[in-house]
Amino acid sequence: MANRERKVRLGFIGCGMVSRVGHGPAAAADSRAVLAACADPDDGNRGRFAKRYKIAAAFRDHRDMLERARLDAVVIASPPWLHAEHVEDCAARGLAILCEKPLAGTIEDCDRIVAAGNNYPVLLLIGHSKRLEVGFQRIKEWISAGRLGRVH
Repeated sequence: MANRERKVRLGFIGCGMVSRVGHGPAAAADSRAVLAACADPDDGNRGRFAKRYKIAAAFRDHRDMLERARLDAVVIASPPWLHAEHVEDCAARGLAILCEKPLAGTIEDCDRIVAAGNNYPVLLLIGHSKRLEVGFQRIKEWISAGRLGRVH
């Protein structure tokens, strides 16, 4: 297979509901991706996710996953207070990152995430998926056009 045709090896940090019902199914349905590894300190979350997507490389600690699994990109769907640490660790390894919203719980952690994206040559995307949905785009148009009056 030519390099362009090689599947993107995805790792998941956080195997809870957001990964199980959102990112996991989307990645599994995309022929360009392979779910290569997952990490979650919760045995139940990790086990269910790994079983559903037939992921042999399942780890309790995300650092073990980053050290031992061959990855191209990660989905960070852990609790927001862990995002800064997870983004920093993934960026330092040169991985493309999709970090679920909210970005973080504090301005300081948001600054850490932005700095990680700026300090390493990585693609860093924050998952504001609703922004691209037609209904939300229409609301934005109405707000911009003043059709809804002043929004507070």
